[in-house]
Amino acid sequence: MKLFNIINKFALVLFWIFLISLCGLLVYVNNTQNLKTYNYAKDIKKILKFKRDEIIPRFLNDYNTNFLPETHFINLSFFQKKQNFLTINDCYIGTCYTFYIEKNKKNIFLIDKNNNLYYSNIKNFLNKKNTFKKIDTNLNFLSVSDLYINENNIYVSGYKKNVDKEIYISIYKSSLNNLKSIDFKEIFKAKNNECIFQPAHAGKMKHLNNDSNNGLLFTTRWLGKVDRPNLENLSENNICGKVLLINEKTSEYEIFSKGHRNIIGLYSDKDLVIATENGPAGGDEINKIQKNKNYGWPVASYGDKYFRKKDEDLVNYKKNHKKSGFEEPIFSFVPSIGISEIIKLPNDFANFWQNNFLFGSLNKKTIYRVEFDENFEKIIYFEEIFVGDRVRDILYLDEEKTILFTLEMSGSIGIIQK
Repeated sequence: MKLFNIINKFALVLFWIFLISLCGLLVYVNNTQNLKTYNYAKDIKKILKFKRDEIIPRFLNDYNTNFLPETHFINLSFFQKKQNFLTINDCYIGTCYTFYIEKNKKNIFLIDKNNNLYYSNIKNFLNKKNTFKKIDTNLNFLSVSDLYINENNIYVSGYKKNVDKEIYISIYKSSLNNLKSIDFKEIFKAKNNECIFQPAHAGKMKHLNNDSNNGLLFTTRWLGKVDRPNLENLSENNICGKVLLINEKTSEYEIFSKGHRNIIGLYSDKDLVIATENGPAGGDEINKIQKNKNYGWPVASYGDKYFRKKDEDLVNYKKNHKKSGFEEPIFSFVPSIGISEIIKLPNDFANFWQNNFLFGSLNKKTIYRVEFDENFEKIIYFEEIFVGDRVRDILYLDEEKTILFTLEMSGSIGIIQK
């Protein structure tokens, strides 16, 4: 009888150890942002018939993080389509399948870092696994920075090398009349050996069309290297750390704004220009870009140097932009999220998502749903929605009411529908 009681107590202890360990595991997988662990978590939940709309997983999710296809107010349809034809490239975390997407009429276009340009009929793409066709081009960038389509014109920006082996930034343009073969023409190029070098940075393009200014907006990389920024970034005697306004007919440009670090997301609508900008260690920014304004990098930033002693209370960049004579960001992320492309979402997508913008995150592997105030001076709220992969580019298909975003770890296109 004593032996039975001992065995019974021992079994009870083992049971409680197992139960506590299981709860700890579920808390971890439910809150982690590690991609592999999250995928394992989905398999565990299937085995346990674990549903996220039950009380237990909501109780375990301490941070109330939403994982696609769920969001805070609505559930969506979410799936990914891997693009097996994509080529690998170097990126911040090692290697990625970095690529950009755009649309024109009934087609979507895709270009990777290595100059490979493809297109697909939108309906065919959404209904089939792989419908992209390669377009023959004369592109020969060292690294592509952006793909942009306006009306019936296609633009590609990136870094090139001249006969003297100097690296420079360039913009190529063509019409979209022939999708089998495109002969691009260079419409802009500029160089500065201190800020134009591989790997490619910035390079975002959007048109500015308002009563006082017209032209092609183009973003350039900051001057200096990691933790060694150069104050010449604020000078108008170079193109570094600027938003340029380019006249496509003459190739001449003017400096639209300055004091930027690395803008890789750009939205433009008449008088409104919004940029998403990578900061240093902490300090990613959302900025309202206005002509002739100075945004302060590298004097002011809510981030700081990457390599610094945390036991020393030493501030390397000024925190208050306004007191230093610079423009304050609409919002700054501390820690940084690796902020990427930004788009405006039409109100007919979802009743709960009115007047919303979406922007991506590389480091956090999320998309953010955000609403600004009417003057675009502050954020009213934002919602973090976990994707599980580095989100580089975002595109909205109006007729299909579909959100596409490029996932550069897996080389997939993420697809969200209501």
